[in-house]
Amino acid sequence: MHLHALACVVVLCLGEACSPVRPEIEAPIDAGEDRLESAKGSAGVRLLSDVPTPAEPDAAMGTWGAAARDAAGDARGGAGPTDASVDNNPTSDEGASDTGLFTYTTCSALRECARGSSVEAECLRASSLEARTLGEPVLTCERQRCGDACSSATSLADCNACLVKACPAALTACVRESGCGDGNRSPTEECDDGNDQDGDACTNACTGARCGDGIVDAAHEECDDGNAIDTDACSHTCARASCGDNIVHSGVEGCDDGNLIDGDGCSAQCFIEGCGDGIVQATEECDDGPANADSAPCLVTCRTNRCGDGKVCSDVVSGCGARPGTKLEMCDDGKTTGACRADCTIPFCGDGEVQPLVEECDDGNRNAFDMCSNECKAAASHLLITEVVTRPAGAEMIEIMNPTGFSVALSDYGLSDNHLYYKIVSGTFTTASGSDFAARFPDGATIGPGEYRVVALANATGGSASFVAAYGKKPDFELRPTANGAVDDARIPNMQSAQATSSIGASASLTDGGEPVVLFFYRGGPL
Repeated sequence: MHLHALACVVVLCLGEACSPVRPEIEAPIDAGEDRLESAKGSAGVRLLSDVPTPAEPDAAMGTWGAAARDAAGDARGGAGPTDASVDNNPTSDEGASDTGLFTYTTCSALRECARGSSVEAECLRASSLEARTLGEPVLTCERQRCGDACSSATSLADCNACLVKACPAALTACVRESGCGDGNRSPTEECDDGNDQDGDACTNACTGARCGDGIVDAAHEECDDGNAIDTDACSHTCARASCGDNIVHSGVEGCDDGNLIDGDGCSAQCFIEGCGDGIVQATEECDDGPANADSAPCLVTCRTNRCGDGKVCSDVVSGCGARPGTKLEMCDDGKTTGACRADCTIPFCGDGEVQPLVEECDDGNRNAFDMCSNECKAAASHLLITEVVTRPAGAEMIEIMNPTGFSVALSDYGLSDNHLYYKIVSGTFTTASGSDFAARFPDGATIGPGEYRVVALANATGGSASFVAAYGKKPDFELRPTANGAVDDARIPNMQSAQATSSIGASASLTDGGEPVVLFFYRGGPL
């Protein structure tokens, strides 16, 4: 049986039949606004879903700033119960969905919408989860790194060229979705030679090769470091620095008078003649004599050891950081490899500079709940099950978390402890012995970016046992409000049956082994 899916089902399994399971016993954590401070003697086994979640904070989440979105969920109409993340219908055409919204299914279509007159949040809301997953990091990178190149007054070709240079290589595929590489030049392309090769006359972003684009055109350039700095290893004309070119290569040459003649103050090796005698000549910036060194404030070229010259000024005793013009450096790669930051410090997650092959993203902060996690990885694009507690029996719970940048309406999501949950589509799900359930969240329920929600599988308050009695905190939802002889607490929203006939057993609960916990998405309608 095939289920038309809009996203992937998040499944956890309880017991030895399922893996992996963290063996340590931990106190259960709360949901949402009020974090559980203690388990009051009870214990629960935490089981994580397939996507790691960020560290859980001890207080309510902060705001998301510009990355926050008003809503989430695929813009298509109903289908079978599905997961919460991946669009499994990639062949669908762009067009009106069953709900009347326009659905963008590709990153390029989403970018085109956001670059037009539409509000970016509206474009994101009207796109598939797959398109959002690919598109939002690109839009973020456009704002942070390519604002000028991607402004409405500049061509898309210049924007794409900037993205390829400034953003992670993984985004290039999204940039190329516009048709770049198909051999047919579109109005937004400077060129299109039908391949995805850099190094020829047309780059893989369909921009014409030019000196300073960071791509070496072997037919016309000796080098291309993507900048117009003459004092590094590659000049602004894309020629390799060499003694006699009349440009002083910082950290390598002490002088360059445009010739290779000795005896004129600048030697044939581009060293200042007389450098190293301890006397600062008119052509020298410094001269510490025998103390001149690559790690010292004064280089062997009698030039001041500066950040960006490729020489690491690390000798504190001789004055690195104290001598005017110098700083104590952690690294210095000459600003060519990206292994060292522009201020000569070692790159780290949260410095705002993406390290190729190391980081998926870097938005300059350590916020675990925006589109770039505190591990510099792209955020998960769907809801997650983050905790399952099976004992004590009167305080069983399931916790879910929203790691995305969107507020998610929960009324189309459900929880079940039975692998036959998909039978709700035909209304034939049964509760077996009465302990099984397939329940959806109540209408109007939402979960914001970075927030948690806890479902008590029995009653929240009252009775002979309850969630509050076990933890001292209220859950966000309760599954069986009158369990344990309790009176329904009207302050706690109740989970609803996932089908017309009841799909919540009278004794619905979790066994300690051999059954799954499923978080699924289902908007209604037949398979």
